[in-house]
Amino acid sequence: MSQQEIEHLVGEVNATLAIEGLPLKEKEKDDLRSILSGQATYESVRKRLIAQYRQPAAS
Repeated sequence: MSQQEIEHLVGEVNATLAIEGLPLKEKEKDDLRSILSGQATYESVRKRLIAQYRQPAAS
């Protein structure tokens, strides 16, 4: 997939989410670009995000 195609897809996703009031942050756009370019897999990004936002259970 060309860089131009990747940017087009990221722009479409961002526009769709912006309509709902949820525009993508730059890091989220970077994650999409990494997946679309083959530098990362969806699964690896998903696992990193889950680990990043997982909170210890409140006692």
